[in-house]
Amino acid sequence: MKLIALNIRQGGGTRIAAIGDYLVAQECDAVVISEFRCNAAGNQLIATLRKAGYTHFHHTNTEPRQNTVMVATKLPSTPIPITGCSNDWSLVGVAWAGIQLVSVYFPQRKDKAGVFDTLETMASSNLLAIGDFNTGSNTLDAEGAKFHCADQFVHLANETLTDLWRAHNGQQTLEFTWYSRASNGFRIDHALAGPEATSRCMASYYDHSTRDTLTDHSALIVELSK
Repeated sequence: MKLIALNIRQGGGTRIAAIGDYLVAQECDAVVISEFRCNAAGNQLIATLRKAGYTHFHHTNTEPRQNTVMVATKLPSTPIPITGCSNDWSLVGVAWAGIQLVSVYFPQRKDKAGVFDTLETMASSNLLAIGDFNTGSNTLDAEGAKFHCADQFVHLANETLTDLWRAHNGQQTLEFTWYSRASNGFRIDHALAGPEATSRCMASYYDHSTRDTLTDHSALIVELSK
């Protein structure tokens, strides 16, 4: 089973048709979209995915210019209630294929703290939290700047859950998924999993072809055993 997570940058705008074509071509079983917007572009993306065989769609009902997160699956998926999160547009959870799949789009700066707290409380063996965390390790995932709430990320990724990309690509490997205007690289797109979900992970890797063409983020792909 194959999942892809992609931040489409401010809802995709005029790039949405190309983004949809890219996502369909990946032939994934589930798609997680960060910076999804409930507007015409968002509706167009859902229509494209529906034609490609995706049957279940989940997102928060936000204002048309508010970034949020959306998950689409081909197999049936049912919503997981998420209560008490400091940002109601940051997390969308579904039960899917034996996985507690939580798609994420984190806010900036210290506003991230409450979202990390929610994921800590949701942690379970079959949890897979995936998407744009807007955070990483200050020693391994950032060039020239420091993340807010990096300590919470490191705890969640190393103590509570497992960073799937690091587990498959090396604990000291440097690879970046987003670059600032100063050309500093950051790895901010992650997949963090509990023990059961981790045991099902066969591969985790980035596709950098999306950056600077379709959006400003690399895509994150996770392959799971059935």
